[in-house]
Amino acid sequence: MTTFYDILGVAPTAEADEIKAAFRHLAMQFHPDKTPGANKSVQRLIEDKFREVKEAYDTLKDVTMRAEYDNKLSVLRSPKVYQPPPPPPRQPSQTGPLCRVCHRPIPTWITSTEKFCTYCGSSL
Repeated sequence: MTTFYDILGVAPTAEADEIKAAFRHLAMQFHPDKTPGANKSVQRLIEDKFREVKEAYDTLKDVTMRAEYDNKLSVLRSPKVYQPPPPPPRQPSQTGPLCRVCHRPIPTWITSTEKFCTYCGSSL
């Protein structure tokens, strides 16, 4: 679930100044007037993103609206309302052992002389 905090890229404990700064940065980035030469579909996506950012800011800048939003968010996240889906079953490794750090399969082409994971660089 994407929240207004996620849209603006701030923490739920962010102060008003942080929220305003994040909004200004995103508003400059997604303002429809910044891309006048874009085709209609791209322009529509930019306008939608700008509306989304504006709605998030309008809700979070007002103290009473933010408190009401946080209250609703806590209700939605409560175990009585939201049950997260169970994790997917773990697939058996068909390529060999897994890396201890990033848990990705170690490719079969790695020779015994190479002693590091090709994904994260950790020692094997």
